[in-house]
Amino acid sequence: MSPRIRDIATVILCLFLCGCFSSVPEDTPSPADGTFMVGGHTYRFVQGTLVQDDRDNDSIAVVGVACDLHGNGTTATALAARFKDAGVDIVLVCGDICDHYRDPGPDDAEMERVLAPFLATSMLVLTIPGNHEQIPVYDAVMTRMATANPNLVNMLTVPVAKLDDISIVALGGYHDQRFIPASGRLLGDEDYTVAVRRTTGLPLPRLFLTHGPPRSAREGGVDQVTGGSHVGDPRLNEVFEQGGFNVHVFGHIHEAGGRAETPEGDPVPPDTPVARLLLNAAPGSPWTLLDGSHTPGQAMIVRMGNSTTSYRIISAS
Repeated sequence: MSPRIRDIATVILCLFLCGCFSSVPEDTPSPADGTFMVGGHTYRFVQGTLVQDDRDNDSIAVVGVACDLHGNGTTATALAARFKDAGVDIVLVCGDICDHYRDPGPDDAEMERVLAPFLATSMLVLTIPGNHEQIPVYDAVMTRMATANPNLVNMLTVPVAKLDDISIVALGGYHDQRFIPASGRLLGDEDYTVAVRRTTGLPLPRLFLTHGPPRSAREGGVDQVTGGSHVGDPRLNEVFEQGGFNVHVFGHIHEAGGRAETPEGDPVPPDTPVARLLLNAAPGSPWTLLDGSHTPGQAMIVRMGNSTTSYRIISAS
C-alpha cells in the first residue's frame, strides 16, 4: 500500500469511528424538571439529577444490582421477584440488557422483555447501557417505557441520583471500542473527568455505577477473564478514589461475577461489612464462572449504611 493510500484509509477510518461511536448522547435531553411518585416515595428531576424528597430513619439503602441479562426475560422475572421479597429499595441495571451480538432478535424487544419484570414491582429502576446497546435503540426504549412507567430512569441522561441514604453517579458505556457496536457508547477522557466533578457536594455514602470493571491486581480479581488476564479500566479506579466513592458496582466480565474486593485488593466474602467495596454483580445470564461452577443467572443485593457496605448473591433458580 502506498503512503498516500494509507493516509486516505486512515482518514476514512477515523471518520467512520467518530460517526459510529457515541461518547455523549447529544440528541437526548434530560427529562423535564418535575415531581413523580414511585412506591409511595416522591422524586424530582432537577437539572439532570434525580432527587428523592422524603426520608426515613434507618440510614440503610438496600440496592438490587442486575447486570448482563442479555435479553433473558425469564431470569429477569425471577430476579425481580427476589429483589421484591428482599425489600430492595432501588434496582440498578448496569448494562448489556440486550444481546446484540449472539441473539438474532431485535434489541429493543430484548430490552423491553428484561426491564418489564423489574418495572412491574414498583421499585425504582435505574439503568445504563453497556457494550451491547446501540444508543439510539437504547434511548428510544427508555423513553417509550418511561412514559408508562415513571419508576424507570435512564441514567445516561440523568447520571446523578440523590436518594434517601445513598447518592449514585452513573457512567454508562464501555472503554474499549473493539467490543462496542455501531452507535454504541465509547467512553472518552472527558467522561471520567465529568464523573468526578458530579460528586461535588454529594452526600455520603456514594455509589459508582458502571458497566465495565475497574482494574484489579489480585489473582481471581473482579476483572479477571478465563485465562488469567486482567481487563479492567484503570481510569475507573481513579474516578473511584477522586470521587470519594464508598462502593463501585459493575458487571461485564461474566466469569468473575460474584467476586468482590476492597480497593486495596483484599477479597470480600458475602455478608462481610467493609468500608469500601468493588463488586462484580454479573452475570444475569447463565455462565460458567472462574472457579468452574455454573450459574443459571445471578444478581446482588447490596446493603449500604453510613460507614459500611455488605452484599449477598442471589440466584435466578
